[in-house]
Amino acid sequence: MKEIKIDSCLKESIPSFIGHIKEHSRRLISLCDEKDIGEIKRLAHNIKGAGGGYGFDEISAIGEEIEKLADEGDTEKIKKKALCLGYFFDEIRIIYI
Repeated sequence: MKEIKIDSCLKESIPSFIGHIKEHSRRLISLCDEKDIGEIKRLAHNIKGAGGGYGFDEISAIGEEIEKLADEGDTEKIKKKALCLGYFFDEIRIIYI
């Protein structure tokens, strides 16, 4: 299991952040079914910014990848990335420093 070090001042905020990311994952999949590329791009951009703000660079990278895929209109690949996003926190261990 991969360990990610996060500043301990964020400890109280992380559970809510994780919940939001998982909800965004589900929302992205729904948006793909609706072919709502504009909303996908907006949500991916928010994910990209939030990931960095909380110290999760990989979340930011996934958000950036989804933005690029939205530009290409590739909703199938976006769905796959959204699933990765949804399971991300199941595959890591957070260490507060």
